[in-house]
Amino acid sequence: MTLRSMTGFAQVKGQVNAQLAFALSLKSVNHRFLDLHFRLPSDTDALEMKLRRVLKEELARGHVEVILSLDRSGPNGVALNRQLISGYVQAFRAAADEFEVEGEPDLNVVLRMPGAMDSGAEKSGDELEAAVMALVGEALSQLNEMREEEGRSIGTELRARMANLEKAAAGVEAHRSTILSSYSERLQRADTAGSCGAGGSQ
Repeated sequence: MTLRSMTGFAQVKGQVNAQLAFALSLKSVNHRFLDLHFRLPSDTDALEMKLRRVLKEELARGHVEVILSLDRSGPNGVALNRQLISGYVQAFRAAADEFEVEGEPDLNVVLRMPGAMDSGAEKSGDELEAAVMALVGEALSQLNEMREEEGRSIGTELRARMANLEKAAAGVEAHRSTILSSYSERLQRADTAGSCGAGGSQ
């Protein structure tokens, strides 16, 4: 039977397209039951459900943290959603004219609006899901390999400790025999001395 620790780490990296890459990390520590925690990008609920199902099939125990990080640093990785931004700016200026309020749109506010920046990830949801699921098996293999390596180290340490305990127990047993023998001799001498003393007083 393979002894497997609950401590381990694995990471796999993949490429979705020219604009999008990712890294999937699994980190496991000791826990009585299987406790899965996900740190995934937004709008990946379907991917989380698939990952959860696979991990439950392959892992029995441990606190497991699942992290998916995206890298959009490729060429043309980020672009402006011009239609959305233009609509916001026009609406802002129309409201300013209607209510006779002076001011200009704040670019920082505009760019923080959901969808204002096209990263390519939103358009690659199915591709990202397929790419991640294609590598999750490799990540699990790495994780289990590390857990088995930790398990072998723990097994070696446990066997060494058991050997030391057996050696100590043997020493205690030998010492016990010596003590019992010495105590028995003392009792016999005491009995002999008592018998002689009783005979002399008659």
